[in-house]
Amino acid sequence: MDKPALLFSSYNPAAAVTATDSYAGTDPADVLNFNEAHFWRPANISGSKVLSIDLAEVRIIDHLALVGQGLDGVVLTLEGSNDNWTTSETLLDAQLLVSAVNAAWSPLSSRSWRYLRLTFSFFSSAFRVSFISLELSAALDWLDDDFDPDNVSDSGDITMSPGGLCLGAVQQRSMRHLQLIFGQVVQETYDQIQRWANACQKTRAPYFFVPDISTTEVYFGWSDSGQFSAPLRADKGLREVPTVTMITRGV
Repeated sequence: MDKPALLFSSYNPAAAVTATDSYAGTDPADVLNFNEAHFWRPANISGSKVLSIDLAEVRIIDHLALVGQGLDGVVLTLEGSNDNWTTSETLLDAQLLVSAVNAAWSPLSSRSWRYLRLTFSFFSSAFRVSFISLELSAALDWLDDDFDPDNVSDSGDITMSPGGLCLGAVQQRSMRHLQLIFGQVVQETYDQIQRWANACQKTRAPYFFVPDISTTEVYFGWSDSGQFSAPLRADKGLREVPTVTMITRGV
């Protein structure tokens, strides 16, 4: 595995989001909240749609990650400004989103921005955005061992006839269990992991996991436990970081 990363965000409560338009019952402000059941959806699929974010303060932005539905194949342009759009720069130009399940991401050059504008094009009626992460990442040199992306558990019911014939199945959910095996790490790497642990592991907040920052593969989920301890191995000068199991959608 090459250069994994953990992506997460913690926004100023005063941050605000506006949209070109919104489908009835959806709110663009929900894209800054960790809740997949609440989302922004454009009113229609005509033309391009814009989400404008005011972070309420200048923040260091180093990635863009989204969770939602219908993201795959959507074209996204991202712009940034620090003077309320008197001047601006394009951070992503017509980026094609790739989403295997419910998340997509792209790395960004680390810069400070207050205002961000996301323009979405070529989306379907299934398109919606539940959460956007922009500002914090923990880039790692490696994980101690690879994870198993096929470790999936399914729950549901099989319907049978009185005679024992299978009449079909109803799947309730499919969840993937990713083992993040950190192993023993130097202090500099642990500082990155600790920043993520303080923001997500100890608060049970969800996050994004990128197995390799040179690819588009990304998962959105949460840890199965809030426990975290990384004792210092004084004999080696290394931190013993526990394995964390990330729970994410299987399909």
